Amino acid sequence: GGPDQADGSVRALVSADLPACEELCMRILKVSRKNELAFMIEHGSKAGFVPHGRFKGDKLIAYIIPGFLGHGVGETSADFLTTVCQAARNVPPPAHKVFIPARNGELLRQALNLKMRSNRLMSLMALGPYPEPLAPTSGAAWSPSIAY
Repeated sequence: GGPDQADGSVRALVSADLPACEELCMRILKVSRKNELAFMIEHGSKAGFVPHGRFKGDKLIAYIIPGFLGHGVGETSADFLTTVCQAARNVPPPAHKVFIPARNGELLRQALNLKMRSNRLMSLMALGPYPEPLAPTSGAAWSPSIAY
C-alpha cells in the first residue's frame, strides 16, 4: 500500500497510549514530550492536529503530532513515513506539515519519493543541554519539534 491507501495499523492516539509514546520518544529522541503529546491527544482535535500512531500488534512503533508545532518518532523510516501519510489522510491541510532532518538523507529521499515537498530548510537549535537523538544509522526516524 501507498500513502493514498488506508492502513489499518495507524490510528488516532488516545490517553492510554501515552506510556508507550513516552518510551518510544525517550528511546529515540532522548527527551520527554509527554506533556505536549497528552495535551494534543486531549485538545488537538479542536484544531485538527490529532496525534496518530502506528502499531504492530499491540506495540507502538511510530507516532506523529502533525503540523508545524508537532514532532514524531518511528522505529524505522518506513514506520515513521507511513504514520505521517496516514495522519495526513485524517487531518486538515494546515496540519500537513512535518520537519524532516536534512542530516537524515535516507528519510528525506524517502519522503520526497512519496511526493512530499520541501518547503524550506531550517536549522535545529536549542538553548541549554541538547541530548542527541538516535543517529540515522540506527534505522530510527524522528521529526523535531519547534516547541521547547
